[in-house]
Amino acid sequence: MTTYLVTGATGNLGGHTVDALLKTVPDKDVSVMTRDPEKAAALAARGVTVVKGDYFDYDSLVKAFTGIDRLLLIGAVSLSNRAPQHETMIKAVKAAKPGYVIYVGFYWTEGSKIKLREVTDVEIKSEKDLAAAGVPYTIVRNPLYTHAYKFLLGGDLKADGVRGFGSEKQATYADIADLGEANAKLLIKGGHKGETLLLNSGEKLTLKDMAAVWGKVYGAPIAYTYGTRQAFVDMLVAKGQPLEQAEYAAAFINAVVEGEFSATSASLEALLGRKPTSLKETYAANP
Repeated sequence: MTTYLVTGATGNLGGHTVDALLKTVPDKDVSVMTRDPEKAAALAARGVTVVKGDYFDYDSLVKAFTGIDRLLLIGAVSLSNRAPQHETMIKAVKAAKPGYVIYVGFYWTEGSKIKLREVTDVEIKSEKDLAAAGVPYTIVRNPLYTHAYKFLLGGDLKADGVRGFGSEKQATYADIADLGEANAKLLIKGGHKGETLLLNSGEKLTLKDMAAVWGKVYGAPIAYTYGTRQAFVDMLVAKGQPLEQAEYAAAFINAVVEGEFSATSASLEALLGRKPTSLKETYAANP
């Protein structure tokens, strides 16, 4: 019997991963870790083992990770003081020595001058620390989720259109359900130990290209306006977003338009055994 543990199981990516995993793996072989076990009651009712764990709590992580054959670590959520959580997470991996670890992080580009707050430096250090932890591992770098673009751009594409700035370079994306399915298949099949995988749709578009796709989905043109980064922040603040949140969104869109997320690969398609879900398909299914 192979034992599996998925962290962040009550989050969106974790939830998709567990759903996909349980299509192949017996419920009794799967454990999920969450800060609030009550949120995983439905999984517990199926026979999945639910363990309480917190990335800030070293002892809880060591207990959760010990005896696990295949562990999926999903990075901490944005703006949650990620650095100490990730340090604790990897220290616990080193102590517990699970059989195989898949770390799910976020895109970063070697030598880039773009540093996303609580993201870039944390990812670089986490990958380095995991490689030195003395356990077999695979590193997965995810791009922005397909629906994250809508959120970062203000949330109402039909009313507000798309506002670009900067270099207007291309960026890739991935459907979150596709990423969850890929996580599950990687957990089950392995085969990429010591590797770093870029998981993405294989397609890259400019924001202007995306606006054209959204126009086709919504059945009406989506306006594209080119301006400044400050104008973008001002737009989000005018919509009611706190300044800190608006500036955080602008930092991600700046990374998009400067080509930080432009690298594509065939890894997601290979894991899925099919073409990844396109931007148009994702929004057509869930506008």
